[in-house]
This record gives sequence, C-alpha cells and structure tokens, in this order.
Amino acid sequence: MRRLFVPTSAALLLMLAGCDAPNAQGNAAAGGNEAAVIAQSGGIGISNAFVRLPAVAGRPGAAYFTLRNEGEARILASVSSSKAKRAEIHESKMEGGMMRMAKLENLPLPAGATTTLASGGLHIMLFDLDPALKAGDSVPLTLEFADGDSLRMEAIAQTVAGSAGGH
Repeated sequence: MRRLFVPTSAALLLMLAGCDAPNAQGNAAAGGNEAAVIAQSGGIGISNAFVRLPAVAGRPGAAYFTLRNEGEARILASVSSSKAKRAEIHESKMEGGMMRMAKLENLPLPAGATTTLASGGLHIMLFDLDPALKAGDSVPLTLEFADGDSLRMEAIAQTVAGSAGGH
C-alpha cells in the first residue's frame, strides 16, 4: 500500500482560514473563487477543505471539500482522522419530502469529474471529535482509495457560523 503525505504550509493554512475559506454551504466566499488545491495525488486534487465543528459538544462534526479527478476513475473507500474516533462517508438527500442522511460504503470518483462534499449533500461525518479542537485548528484527514492508495490532507476547523477564528 502506498501512503502519500501532502504537507501544508502555514501560509496556505492562513489563506484557507481567511476570507476565501468555504462558507457554511461549502462554496468559496467572496466571488466564488475556488481555494487553492491543498492536496494532490494520483490525479486527485482536493480544495476548499474544512471541518464543521459540532455546535453541541459530543455531537458529530462534518468534513467538506471538493475532489477533482484528473486521472482514471477511482473509488474513495474510507476516510479517517487522528482527531476523530470514527469517520464515515455520508449523503443527505430528500426522500418523501424529508431530508434523510445515509452512510455510503464508498464514493465513486468518475474520471474527469469534480465531486463536491457540502452541507445538504455528500459529506464526511466525524464521530467523537477531539473536544480540544477549536476554530482555526488544522484537522488531518486521510483518504483511502479502493486501489490501496491513500492521500493525507489538512482541513481547517470552523464553527457552525463558518468562522475559522483568530481574525
């Protein structure tokens, strides 16, 4: 199994925590410009990554980001974080007039496609998050693909209001 680590510079973390950080809907604020790619491997590029901290302690948080697959079709098999005891790929969708959330066993990433994980749609649920996490902290996430590759990235913690804190 190949493991890849993509280092994130302090300047990039500050940029992502700033005014161009994704808002509560997972879209880039201020003009809709997509944030810089923060991790890339095997044709997969990741941008706009943030973790929404739970509003109530003990509840799950959620990770959101954009995946751009410039290579061949891939399957995201799982996600993990050293800051959460468990992470699951989830999808929210309307069924019978009600919003429902369901765990997905994996997430297909078609070749040449962009997949956005955002509030109200695809997302990563983070259970039993480290209670010491606060807005502006870096949250490591490891994406595991069905072919055995993995990609490590960092996401910025935000409050429900979208604030990354510190400015």
